[in-house]
Amino acid sequence: MTKKNRQLISFSLIIAAVIVFISLKILGSTTMKFENGLKVAFPYNKFAKSYDPAHIYFAPEYIFLENVFSPLLEMDSTGTLQAGVANRFEWIGNEAHLTIRDDIRTVDGYKITAKDAAVSIRRLLVMAGNTHGDIQRLLCGKNKLKHINDDCPGIAVNGNTLILKPGKKMLFLLPMLTAIDFAVIPIPSIDKKSLHITDYRNTSGPYYVESEEEGGRIALKANTNHYNYREKMPQKIELIPVDNANLMDSINKFKAGSVDLLTTIDHSAAKDVINYQKSDSDSVLHRTVKIRTLLLQFTDKGRKRLSEQERFSLGKKIKNIFIERYGNEEGYEVTNQFFPVFGEGGLAPDQLLAIDQKIANSASSSIGKGFKLRLTIVSDKHGIKEAMLKHLPGITIDEGALPNFSGKLSEKDMPDFVVVGTDTGFLEDVGLLTYSISSGNFGLNKERASKWLDEYMNTPEKADRINKVRDLHFQALSEPVIIPLMRCPYVAMVRKPWRLDLPQYYANNPFWSIQWNN
Repeated sequence: MTKKNRQLISFSLIIAAVIVFISLKILGSTTMKFENGLKVAFPYNKFAKSYDPAHIYFAPEYIFLENVFSPLLEMDSTGTLQAGVANRFEWIGNEAHLTIRDDIRTVDGYKITAKDAAVSIRRLLVMAGNTHGDIQRLLCGKNKLKHINDDCPGIAVNGNTLILKPGKKMLFLLPMLTAIDFAVIPIPSIDKKSLHITDYRNTSGPYYVESEEEGGRIALKANTNHYNYREKMPQKIELIPVDNANLMDSINKFKAGSVDLLTTIDHSAAKDVINYQKSDSDSVLHRTVKIRTLLLQFTDKGRKRLSEQERFSLGKKIKNIFIERYGNEEGYEVTNQFFPVFGEGGLAPDQLLAIDQKIANSASSSIGKGFKLRLTIVSDKHGIKEAMLKHLPGITIDEGALPNFSGKLSEKDMPDFVVVGTDTGFLEDVGLLTYSISSGNFGLNKERASKWLDEYMNTPEKADRINKVRDLHFQALSEPVIIPLMRCPYVAMVRKPWRLDLPQYYANNPFWSIQWNN
């Protein structure tokens, strides 16, 4: 071998070594980043024990719980019913049979069975706090469960099959079970006396709580025993509390690299996320259809103090404030409906015309001094409070939760009207509808709400149920109980090379559906 050949071979080996080194470095950094998972901007700073499927009132609670627990059934991104903890489901006569997967275990190996599913439903009925669908009367009749072992003839277990007996075939019952209120909780994770969840490590979801810190920082880790587990999903999720008083905090943290994901329920306004993402080529944007409605809701107190004309007049003023702030922003549109125009529950043309005429004919009136308004929106509120104080002189404004979810308020503390941002859904969703009714969006007291829901649930034909929803919608707009202001999508943003495969028709954030795209 000549000296020249030896030099060529040596040079080639050096080049090859450099290429291998660089490749390993790239692969190593990719693997490291992938294994570390995602840091998520999160609007809550609570410990895990604060989250319970029996008490869901706000979106961050739902998002946490849907990742840590799993329901009996799930919906795919198009709204199609699919297997969840139960991998087979069917109606046999008037009974719903849900067969639990044989291979679902918690991270420590506890096998989840139909008994866990039955106890979870019984626990929910005893605690009586769920806001996304009431099945107490369907399954237990007039028997109000006070203890988890009380008689309820509509809940039974046969082998590894949960059997629900509502008395007749009710097709909406199975879709209702997709709400995380109906999550399956392993029996050993529940305190026998208080029924509180005591173990957030052994859960039924694709993630479990690995650790948590003072201040609400929670680390979730993927459960490799779960049916939704994939190697390319985030293996670890870190929930990073953000400053809700600073509407740009999440975006600033994303820009600085402190977080990798802004969820659909972030406190950032949709317009701010959309505008920022346009300038960041290393990020990916997700947006739903326009299922988020900003609206003015009148409490019982407000409806007593203000006439129909005054309520329409006030709604017009507040709508103009939102139009001034958001009317020219991408993704936002003015609306006179609670539900999307082409969604299930949208008004018929003649109903919409009647509402439009009422709004047009409302006379201007002066409302301000002596009245109290509450802002419950955590985003989409740039300059809103200041504009309201200017256009409604003398008005008192506070910020907080919806009155229906604030415990018993005194007459003095009760606001007259509330500005709300809410998920209306696009398809028929009895869980979301129940939540909207519970939150006060249709002006039904507890007795009227219970009666309406009973009639709705006992209506077998979907077309007839949709008509009932449409009529309730029309009634709430006519009185008015609510005045829709604007509509926009829910948006989320993630850092590349992650890919967002979130649903278009729901505001959910299943972290396991986010995929490594490299």
